[in-house]
Amino acid sequence: MKKIRLAKTAICLITFFASSALHAAEEKSVTNALKNGTPYLDMRYRYELVDQKSTGASLDEARASTLRTKLGYKTGEFAGVSALAEIENIVVVGPERYNNGTKNAKTNYATVADAPTTLLNQAYFTWKAEPKSKLNLGRQAINLDNQRFVGSVAWRQNDQTFDAVSANSEYFKNFTIFYSYANQVNRVFGPGSQTNLGRFRDTNINLINVAYTGFSAGKLTAYEYLLSIPTQVASSSKTSGLRFVGSQKFNENSSGIYSLEYAKQGNYANSSRQFNVNYLLVEPGVKYKNFTAKAGYESLGSNGVSAFQTPLATLHLFNGWADKFLTTPANGLIDMYGSLEYKFSGENCLKNVATQFAYHDFSSAKQNIGYGTEYDFQITKEFSKNYNAGMKIARYEADNLFTNTTKVIMTLQAKF
Repeated sequence: MKKIRLAKTAICLITFFASSALHAAEEKSVTNALKNGTPYLDMRYRYELVDQKSTGASLDEARASTLRTKLGYKTGEFAGVSALAEIENIVVVGPERYNNGTKNAKTNYATVADAPTTLLNQAYFTWKAEPKSKLNLGRQAINLDNQRFVGSVAWRQNDQTFDAVSANSEYFKNFTIFYSYANQVNRVFGPGSQTNLGRFRDTNINLINVAYTGFSAGKLTAYEYLLSIPTQVASSSKTSGLRFVGSQKFNENSSGIYSLEYAKQGNYANSSRQFNVNYLLVEPGVKYKNFTAKAGYESLGSNGVSAFQTPLATLHLFNGWADKFLTTPANGLIDMYGSLEYKFSGENCLKNVATQFAYHDFSSAKQNIGYGTEYDFQITKEFSKNYNAGMKIARYEADNLFTNTTKVIMTLQAKF
């Protein structure tokens, strides 16, 4: 029934767009809109090594060598309507010496969630309505705020996308209002994956995000995310929260930066869990010329049985690059961390080189259990607007959870 309702909505919207186009005084034809579009190509090679050791039986070292290619086309506009279509292909370069998590059953290796596949990554219509509003209909990437709750997981070779209708408006001064309804989530594991990991089907997902920029100190965002996921009922939840981010300039060369966020999450719709838990983020920092230093405290609460979860997030951005906490442990998670970033400038060979170092201390939100620590290092280089390269190193040292893990990731990307 949900698919039928979404199909009816799509038909009504398309009919409305077509009617608007017929009555609009446009000089350009549909043919010209198609001809005057923009093709693009995005190729990214990645080599990811994962060494996961334990005192018992250790997994074999994973070595994932993959190439991701996106080929897309964005049309011009006709009566405010445009379209985008994007095909994605992921191939393994050399031996397949890793467990891709869903399809190849190589469970003796550590997991790297970059399965080979070819798929329609994005395909949607955009209607720009005046004033300052637009609507997207179809398969699309959605990134909200810092992607802690909703993101496209662009770090992995396959994106997370949503079959959805989304509306975004800046009609009211200082306000940005976003709403999306999605009936399917296409996850990073790919459509051929086993069980329900590749797709959340027949969902009833409502995403509401309202931002206000009228404060001199920063931006305040209020949100509510309602997730009904029948194929994975443990991920169904209701999350409501507030986020405030901003900066204060000290002088010409330095400024203070800060992020504060609080959210509450509980059971919703067909949830298999009965819970009511909290999320808290406090992240102050300082910028001085090309340096940025941050300290952070992030807590994902727990009632001792169920913990705060973010199944639609770009999870690699949070809690360390070793990806040990993609699912919050039952006793919750406290991540106390610090980071240093520096970007080189000037005209020498180090121009556009960026470095980052981070340290994490992980523990439980319940029962005061020490999980472990992690050290992360990254270096990236932009050669031009078309080429970039990077390397990441992550070292997780286990205490009372998981096993010692080292990751080394190298990437080379070209965009046209």
